[in-house]
Amino acid sequence: MDSNNRENSSIWFRLSLIAAAVVAGWFAIFWKTSPEVLSAQTISAKYELAIILKQFTGVAIPFILIALGYIFANYDGVRIRLLWMVSVTTGLLLAVVMVVVYKVFNISFIYDAVMPVLRNTYAPVTGVAIGAVFLPAIKRFVADMGKRAFYGATILVLVVPAVFNKDVFLFNGGNSLWFGFYCFIIGVGLFEYHQRRGLIYTGLQTTLMILMGALATVLMTHISSVNYDDMSASVRFVSYSSIFSVLTAISAVQFFTVGADRRTRNISWDLTIGFVGLMIGTGDWLATGSLGIINSFNVVGTKATAVIALLLAAGLLLIGVATATASERLYSRLTEFKIWSFGSLSEAIKFILSGVKHGLKVVRSRLALFSMLIWMLLLSALSIIGSNFSWQIVPTAKSENLILYVLFDRFSIILLTFLVVLSIFFVILAVTTRYWVSVNLTTIIVVGFVVVNRLKSAARQEPLLPSDLSMIKAFPSLLGMVSIPFIVATVIVMVLVVLLTVWLERAHPVHMGTWKLRVLALVLPLLMTGFVSRMNHTGGVSSTIAIGMGDGPRFYNQLAGAENNGAVMQFLNNVDMTAMNEPQGYSKAAMMRIKSEYVAEAKKLNKTRANDFAKQTIILNLSESFADPTRVPNLSLNKDPIPYIRSLKRQTTAGVMMSSGYGGGTANMEYASLTSLDLAAFAPSLSTPFTQLPFTNSYGPSIAKLFTDTSGIHPNTALYYRRIHDYPKLGIKKFYYLGSKYKIKHQKKIENSPYLSDETAYDNAELRINSTQSGQFINLVTMQNHYPYSDHYYTNKGFEASGSALSSNTDTDEVEQFATGLSYTDTAVKKFIKEIDNINKPITFIWYGDHLPGGIYDGLDVTKNNVALHETDYFIYSNKYAREHEGAAKKLNYSVTDPSQFTSLAMMQTNSKVSAYYAMMNDVTKKLPAMSVNLNATESDTNRALMVNEQGKQVNASSLSAKQKKLLRDYKLIQYDTVSGKHYLGDDFFTKIIK
Repeated sequence: MDSNNRENSSIWFRLSLIAAAVVAGWFAIFWKTSPEVLSAQTISAKYELAIILKQFTGVAIPFILIALGYIFANYDGVRIRLLWMVSVTTGLLLAVVMVVVYKVFNISFIYDAVMPVLRNTYAPVTGVAIGAVFLPAIKRFVADMGKRAFYGATILVLVVPAVFNKDVFLFNGGNSLWFGFYCFIIGVGLFEYHQRRGLIYTGLQTTLMILMGALATVLMTHISSVNYDDMSASVRFVSYSSIFSVLTAISAVQFFTVGADRRTRNISWDLTIGFVGLMIGTGDWLATGSLGIINSFNVVGTKATAVIALLLAAGLLLIGVATATASERLYSRLTEFKIWSFGSLSEAIKFILSGVKHGLKVVRSRLALFSMLIWMLLLSALSIIGSNFSWQIVPTAKSENLILYVLFDRFSIILLTFLVVLSIFFVILAVTTRYWVSVNLTTIIVVGFVVVNRLKSAARQEPLLPSDLSMIKAFPSLLGMVSIPFIVATVIVMVLVVLLTVWLERAHPVHMGTWKLRVLALVLPLLMTGFVSRMNHTGGVSSTIAIGMGDGPRFYNQLAGAENNGAVMQFLNNVDMTAMNEPQGYSKAAMMRIKSEYVAEAKKLNKTRANDFAKQTIILNLSESFADPTRVPNLSLNKDPIPYIRSLKRQTTAGVMMSSGYGGGTANMEYASLTSLDLAAFAPSLSTPFTQLPFTNSYGPSIAKLFTDTSGIHPNTALYYRRIHDYPKLGIKKFYYLGSKYKIKHQKKIENSPYLSDETAYDNAELRINSTQSGQFINLVTMQNHYPYSDHYYTNKGFEASGSALSSNTDTDEVEQFATGLSYTDTAVKKFIKEIDNINKPITFIWYGDHLPGGIYDGLDVTKNNVALHETDYFIYSNKYAREHEGAAKKLNYSVTDPSQFTSLAMMQTNSKVSAYYAMMNDVTKKLPAMSVNLNATESDTNRALMVNEQGKQVNASSLSAKQKKLLRDYKLIQYDTVSGKHYLGDDFFTKIIK
């Protein structure tokens, strides 16, 4: 055969590799969509064609594996280290594609890319790599076997699993290291015993193998239908490692190598195409990400699915090959790559030992750099360990050793913190150009930050937050709060560090002036600044990476967030967040129109109302986790745990409240009930307004601001949600909690419960009520029914739970414990209602449960019971004096509400005059459905609100009337102006009662 024909044959071989690589990617992506045709349980022509197509396309992986063995056998030596670095670079870029395009990331992506062999990321690829390392030994082994023995052994390995239907050789359907190694050996053998027959013979042989595979597949389909009455056995030959897939692949390699140039030459393109094709075809995480793209087109189940899968496979191959080619050229220029190929295991071990020795020499030659990196990594770990107050941490239900947890479970957070700390080092190095100054100053900053964080956490039960930076102006005052011995010790340490730094700079100066470090010192801080500034922007690259690395801000409990993420990362989590996206049409003119409109509405409304809200006693009571269990779908109780409250709800304004949480969300319900703001209107990144909104001033609505005498009562610690800091901004002047200067009195616990009882809460509320004859506001948050429900706090009062809402005996016991707790609440409420009825001043009691208890209705799918599992109970009760002397209504008919409507409902019931803001809320309460955050909402949803009408049915925002949509738009504009806008409305919009 002349040289032109050989060249053409080589080109055809390369084209066959490209086609196989695309098909391998298509196979991994398309069949992961689970086409409906393959779910059939009866035989049809479509099913048979689909199963044949799957069997045929599955040939691509063994074809590439065998082809790579053939290619490697054509080399005099193998540059495995270069191939490893190329695969790492390609894997990292594909991980970047996953983040940027698919918005999916997990730290395992990086581990998988950097350590493909140790992580077994692409198992067959690892098998090929091992084969390449021991290529000389494999060549000798194949040559010694002889042609007949080689082909006989090859077929025997395929026949045994096919006959006995057992995975004897651990091929795992073709996705294993051993299968890759086996196919590699076949490829070497095909090169050694090169097929001398022509295209016609090998073409007919390949065609015959394809037909035999199709026939066997169809035959198994019929056998499965007859013997098993389903299609379970029809896929017996549909795998990479099936006898027909491998035999077809062998025949195809022989066909495409007929006449190919067998001389040793630069065929890195073939290697690159084969390796990248295998990465895409066997990298499950890439197929999973591609499936996300297909789902976004909403074409799953249509013919377009196959086309998009093909385009995605071709695109990934193109990106991968381009990256691999560029990185191979770059690495080849940057360093001299030795040939790694061994004739025996002992040679490989000697080489590894020499490599370790060489690595130690490199470390010694760059000791300052490696020492700095290790120290910064250690500082990063210490920043997390130092944020905890116990050597045991409870990230889940199980207690773990803090050191082991941080080093192993939270290593990805250590890495994230490390990049931040390293950025600080490089910034200081760029400014000072001094190594020891940079190292020690970075150490002082990180250690100082952790120490100050511990001091604040111990004193306030809250870590350092960006808003605390405003306190720097009060540094002398803050210093006065710290003990003298601590100040002295700090000064001594600082002086010693300065002296040590001076000595090190003079006696052991270190120069780190290479151009690579200068570039890194410039680029890394800029990248990290951009990264941090976008961490809280849901759906963005930074947010995706942070979440994938395990960053869980836990805004509902900042202290727990710091303990889990470290003081540094928790601080950065709070640096940037979007409170609310700007609604269309926001402007000063628009806000002045709204203000004028609702001032006029307030005037009109107040002509019909007689009472002054501020002269009455209003109690806003959040009852922890209270939600009637008899309303839960598929749950039955043998008796009613809340007979009094149920009876009371029939007599007064009452119904269900739509909660924005399930199993949690107390602070959000409290915030909405105090401010009357809509939680669903906030940006998704604002998960907990209490802790995330910058309460730097007192601007904005709050029911407490309508009163002179205000107080908050919480018979527990003030650990959560920054209440100590935020209550004054919301107009709550006195805060009664455990540890406060305002003492919780009459403390009682029920049986073995660690929590103070609801009776304790109501006894303290009564003390506040009786402390004055003037009007007052009391924000009362109970704790009695807080989880867990598995610790048997109470003796069961005879409650028996049953139903499919319960998934285990544990759930049954927990529901019965929860019901017992509710029965105690029922008794406490009954007693309190009786007591306020005996007080001769107008009192209105707004009572509500914040959310359903979590973890006890595990038999229910929350997403399928979106409304039912967000319904809690509420009532508004005006005491006897208010009804008889102030004309308070006994009952208003609002069977479904949300916490933002409580103040306007109380104003209706007490016949009280309103400000412009509450005139607007009066319209919202009367004219709009109840609203809460829709936990089923996705990033693509323009409206996060779960809207529920008076009949308890979910409604869509698009079904609202034009007037309702206008009212909802005004509501959002007012809220935006309040929390993120320019405060055009002014304070009087919220608090000034219009005459």
